[in-house]
Amino acid sequence: MKDRHNPDNIDVTHDDMYGRVWPPGPVAFPDFMKNATQNWWINNFKHLALNEITGKRGYVLSRSTFVSSGQYTGHWLGDNRSKWSHMKDSVIGMLEFNLFGIPYVGADICGFNDKTTPALCRRWQQLGAFYPFSRNHHNGWGGDVQDPAIWADIGHPEVTEAAKQSLRVRYQLLPYLYTLFFKAHVLGNTVVRPVFHEYPTDPQTYGIDEQFMWGSVVLFSPFLFENQTEVNAYLPDDVWYEPSVEFVKLVPKTGHVKLQDTWPFPPIHM
Repeated sequence: MKDRHNPDNIDVTHDDMYGRVWPPGPVAFPDFMKNATQNWWINNFKHLALNEITGKRGYVLSRSTFVSSGQYTGHWLGDNRSKWSHMKDSVIGMLEFNLFGIPYVGADICGFNDKTTPALCRRWQQLGAFYPFSRNHHNGWGGDVQDPAIWADIGHPEVTEAAKQSLRVRYQLLPYLYTLFFKAHVLGNTVVRPVFHEYPTDPQTYGIDEQFMWGSVVLFSPFLFENQTEVNAYLPDDVWYEPSVEFVKLVPKTGHVKLQDTWPFPPIHM
């Protein structure tokens, strides 16, 4: 007769284990050092928890992923800090994880640890609105807040406005983003990609890690440095359009260009 708590008859050692558990009382732990236990756990989790319990696709988000995890989960780039360097590094991380086959990726906007600043959070809201996984997230210790809506109440409406306008553009682009994720699922494409993916014959694109693209159409050139008033961007030889709050215009020049800080969202070209 099978033990109803161990229907697959996984080996049980009954060795004593010591440690704190919550809630207190008798408890059992699967022995994940055994391959049989690992396989049992994976099969039960995948088929029972994700499918049978809810009848819907499960939402899984992890920071402990590996190549091919993207078929099951998204990835956030860990407990970062409210630093300009961490914001810049998130662009590289986003590009890397798309290459790893995990396109649903993003960093904690404005930083998870430490206290952010209005200038940093403004730029991060502009950038983070275009992470595939876009989330403003902080540990909350010490009472520090960085919710986009709060900044207008504490004397920094420019942060709230940047978040609002950037997210508005994101929502306008959501149908395109959904299409990119469908192609990622069916064809294995990247969602966010480096510029050289679309312009592989242009050597000027090979070292670009401060700009990124959504698919083959949208190019982002965010502000990533403190006190930065213009972006030294590169527009490959192509036809580019520049959207603003009220209109779209044809860009007359390609190559290396300087983009001024005139928009409430990051510089975008299509």
